Amino acid sequence: MLPLKRPLKFTVLGPDTHLNDRICNLIISEFPHECIGNSFTELETGAREIKSTPPDLIILHTKKLNNDLAELHNAFLSGPPPVILILEPKHYNNTKSIHPSIIHVMKSPIENTELRQSIASLLDEKRKSVYKTERKRSDETIMLSTGTGWQLLKIKDILRLNSDGNYITFHTCRGEKFTVIKTMKYFEQKLPQELFYRVHQSHIINFKHIEKVLTSDGYSIIMNDGTSVPLSKERKESFKLFLQKKCIT
Repeated sequence: MLPLKRPLKFTVLGPDTHLNDRICNLIISEFPHECIGNSFTELETGAREIKSTPPDLIILHTKKLNNDLAELHNAFLSGPPPVILILEPKHYNNTKSIHPSIIHVMKSPIENTELRQSIASLLDEKRKSVYKTERKRSDETIMLSTGTGWQLLKIKDILRLNSDGNYITFHTCRGEKFTVIKTMKYFEQKLPQELFYRVHQSHIINFKHIEKVLTSDGYSIIMNDGTSVPLSKERKESFKLFLQKKCIT
């Protein structure tokens, strides 16, 4: 299963506090590391909050469907995020046609299994989106100005970078080396941050080429070509968080 870069943020909107709590508790207990959420009983208050910090998903249970959807729509210039709609049976119909943001309609009282499957499906879509973005960035090419001309490198082929003053050496997974006159800060900003991490003042590594991290007798990163890269104490904790977001733990 592909990991998410960050948890899915959801907001529950509806007048029933008990139902709000039940939905929040169910989602967080089923997906403890992948979902975070909050709830509001007043739609107007909730709409203001999600306008300032938009969630990835809204779960709306209401008896005033058209009014509440209009309220949500007005809170966003391009319409609200995906909406799971919960309705009483007498109001239930093919409500997806009412508003394009509605991705799932459920009858009240909700079934735990149905809600669980809907959230799982949305998480799966987010995982695929993250994977596609990383693949797209890894297929990009960087142009390096070397002493002999311009060298074109695929991002995915870059193993690591190390610096010696303002001389930066690129190491590729094929064992090649290319040296350019730039700063580490320049490449730290230019290279895809979802793939590359500055683990030391003088070293940037490509996450895709890490084999293991050693924590005994100092900290070091072993790349898949066998080379050892130092991990500074100051960056140890932030690098650990970076890895946790990228890996299944």
